[in-house]
Amino acid sequence: MKRIKILLVLFAFANMLAACKKDKDLTELEKLPPATQTGANTFGCLVNGKAWVAQRNDCNILCDPSFKLNYDPANGGNIGIKSVQIQIQSHIDESILIGFDSTNFKSDFVYSNLTQLSIGFTYIKDLVYVRSWDPDVSCTGFIKLTKYDIQQGIFSGIFEFRLVKTNGNTITVTDGRFDKKL
Repeated sequence: MKRIKILLVLFAFANMLAACKKDKDLTELEKLPPATQTGANTFGCLVNGKAWVAQRNDCNILCDPSFKLNYDPANGGNIGIKSVQIQIQSHIDESILIGFDSTNFKSDFVYSNLTQLSIGFTYIKDLVYVRSWDPDVSCTGFIKLTKYDIQQGIFSGIFEFRLVKTNGNTITVTDGRFDKKL
């Protein structure tokens, strides 16, 4: 009986080690939330190849949510997305801003016209602001609405962009996805 207990303890310990190793072996892409269309309230992307997921650590109830999507139907409609990553202990304060407007929102529509699309990335610690609307920044990219359902209040999409500042600061965002229920 004593051997069985020791074997069970060893087995449980081995499983815990395997689970820890499994988490550490995730690729950056696997660290992102899945690209869903259910209103899961998720936002994630790869920023210069590293997983970036909306989050706030060490924050009290007075903080804004880490992922907000605002929809304004006036004047043909516009959508504003703000996602933040704040970790007070690590002094990380980053945000991604995406805004776009159209007179005919619909699912599977790709917004790549930069007169309709504005994108920003902010890294507060080093005061790095790279925004598509700045005169010294070139921007390429797109956002595609994969679900636009006013009745259910669900907005989902995928996005990629590259912001290049004349001083050399470059932000490359790939594999972006968001899924929000208003």
